[in-house]
Amino acid sequence: MYAVKQLAANEYAHTDPLTTPVEKCFDWGKELGDLVECHGREFYLVVFRSIRKSTANSEMLYKADAAAQEEARISGGLLKYWYGILNERRECLAMCIWASRDDAVKAIHKPAHRVAMKLASAMYDMYTLERYCLKIDEKLVPTFTLLGSLSY
Repeated sequence: MYAVKQLAANEYAHTDPLTTPVEKCFDWGKELGDLVECHGREFYLVVFRSIRKSTANSEMLYKADAAAQEEARISGGLLKYWYGILNERRECLAMCIWASRDDAVKAIHKPAHRVAMKLASAMYDMYTLERYCLKIDEKLVPTFTLLGSLSY
């Protein structure tokens, strides 16, 4: 069984999380080798870029996120995740790599994920959800195809 693993980000994911292209946030070749071994070469990537409200209850937000992540891990399909640390402008980047779009869609209907989603308007000044098809070639070079983006 494959264990969910946390991605290791580079400095751009923290210093400029709202505009740094997803391709530049991680050493993808290093991060993806174990995925290819266990799951093939095509995945579904969800990226969450945000500016947290100065009044946000961070403890409540972290607990809701942790519960949603654990629920997704148990239900299957979540392969890798990364939840960034707020920078001085309260900006943050988070992302999940899923085995498939279907797995991600199933997760958003689970109870803990629904709780976390309901917190968004109270906790963020703005946020953007980006969805990608992530393909990895034989040399572990990733290709990211944007499938859609929504900003709130």
